Amino acid sequence: MKTLVTGGSGYFGSCLVEKLLVRGYEVRSLDINDADDRPKEVKFIKADIRDFGAVKRACEDVDIVLHNVAQVPLAKDRDLFESVNIGGMQALLEACRETSVKKVVYTSSSAVFGVPKELPITESTPPCPAESYGRAKFEAEKLCHKYAAEGLDIAIVRPRTILGHGRLGIFTILFEWVSEGRKIPVLGKGDNVYQFVHSDDLAEVCIRAAELPREREREREREREKRLRRKSTTAARKNTQRCAKCCKRFAITPLRAQKSALCRWGLPYAV
Repeated sequence: MKTLVTGGSGYFGSCLVEKLLVRGYEVRSLDINDADDRPKEVKFIKADIRDFGAVKRACEDVDIVLHNVAQVPLAKDRDLFESVNIGGMQALLEACRETSVKKVVYTSSSAVFGVPKELPITESTPPCPAESYGRAKFEAEKLCHKYAAEGLDIAIVRPRTILGHGRLGIFTILFEWVSEGRKIPVLGKGDNVYQFVHSDDLAEVCIRAAELPREREREREREREKRLRRKSTTAARKNTQRCAKCCKRFAITPLRAQKSALCRWGLPYAV
């Protein structure tokens, strides 16, 4: 299957690209910069996520899109921040709909929960973002729900802070202090637990989400199974009636006959 990874040159995007290749997927990477270590079998598409035309061309003939482009608010450029995180999401979803992409996986953030009133957080925990990044991610999620209601198959993943081999992010400073033997400031009693997610584990989750059948397909499959069970039950009842003589001859009850494999499947036997 063909996949498109947006933000494929970033740390997590590159990890996702590698995992997809191992699974046998054909991979495209969309980013504004190419990665120095990009595998040669990965097609690179230089494009801005806000450029609808370029994004639509990148989505053509693609089965799965994994969206990882995000702009953090460190640059203090509000227009850039919102246009990438929200406008870029809009452009991508519209492109996916127009090119009939089968599945979209959006890497959101646990920041959409803000400071939750109850722990642990579950899928039913209502989002309540407390800062700009969480609010932008939540607005993008709302777009996902809008397009999902219109028929696009979308999965949303809300990871914690991503760490992995070669990536400590802002915690690099903390580990440098530890290695240098510096004193580390402790908040409260030091018993606060902070949760991270390894990039390999997150990549596995995103790929599994991409491979899940859409809910409507699952509903159709459940309905098909129900119809088959009803047909089987009806056939069993008819077979029980047809083999009434057999039941009498072998002194078995109709209930036992219905449970009998011979009667259930209507196999002929001597009378």
